[in-house]
Amino acid sequence: MEAVRGASEPKPGRGGGATLLRGLRLWTGSPADAPASRTATGFVRVEHGCIAEVGSGPGEPRAAEVVEFANAFAIPGLIDAHVH
Repeated sequence: MEAVRGASEPKPGRGGGATLLRGLRLWTGSPADAPASRTATGFVRVEHGCIAEVGSGPGEPRAAEVVEFANAFAIPGLIDAHVH
């Protein structure tokens, strides 16, 4: 999985700084007929409250804060449309 950089600009009023979340099991969205390839270990970089980058491997620690995970699962960009 290659890194995907966010195209959006930081939103006004969002927190400053960057956080690197690494060691996550990421949902890759691969086809349903390839269950073993649906997840990959990787990272999510959050900058100014927005997802800035998602990729495989440990990610570059150029973030202000690095948070290590083990056995955590993430679906970057998932929107929960079922809220009350």
